[in-house]
This record gives sequence, C-alpha cells and structure tokens, in this order.
Amino acid sequence: PPRTALDDKVPRRRGFVCPRCEAWLSHVPCECYLCGLTLVLGPHLARSYHHLFPIATFKSLPEGSMDTGRCFACRVELRLETALRCAMCEEHFCPRCDAFVHETLHNCPGCLHSSR
Repeated sequence: PPRTALDDKVPRRRGFVCPRCEAWLSHVPCECYLCGLTLVLGPHLARSYHHLFPIATFKSLPEGSMDTGRCFACRVELRLETALRCAMCEEHFCPRCDAFVHETLHNCPGCLHSSR
C-alpha cells in the first residue's frame, strides 16, 4: 500500500526510511524533516569521498635533501626549489603534477603504487 511521504505529502509506493526516526521520505539526498539527519545513497557518498577525506598537501623539500631526481608521475627532471614530497610515500613531484593530483585525481600515485 502507498505511504504518504513527509517531504511532499504525496502517497507513494517507493521511498526512503530515515534510519534514525523512521520517517518516510520520497527522495534522497535530503535532510530528514523530523530529526534533521542528512540522507544519501551509497553512490552519492562515493562521489563525494575525496571532498570528505582530501589527501595531505605535499611539502617542499628541505635544503640539501635531494641532489637530483625525477617527478614520480611525469618523470621530468626536478629542481630542488620546486620539488614537493608526499609525506606518506615520500615520492617526489613537480608542481604541475602536484596540482593535478590534488585538483583532479584526489589520490597520490606514489601511495597507490606502494600499496600494491
């Protein structure tokens, strides 16, 4: 039998039940009208994961810590004054790859490679 949803007052056969107060809602994502709990589906949560848990900012290398090296991602020759290092995997990156990792990938390739 159809149930009346709290958010739009329309009887529906399909809907979502709030796990906290058991209110019947017609759609998600939304905030429960009774208890205020934010309700989302698994795919919504997966798409926003990198916003909830961003990767740490790469740090500049201290003076004298590296003679020469290459960016782990693009293999370009690094200069000490522009090289950056991931604190988790300790791989080195150029500024362009640092921006790409943090703004687009949302995962450090060095950390992903070392976890295999």
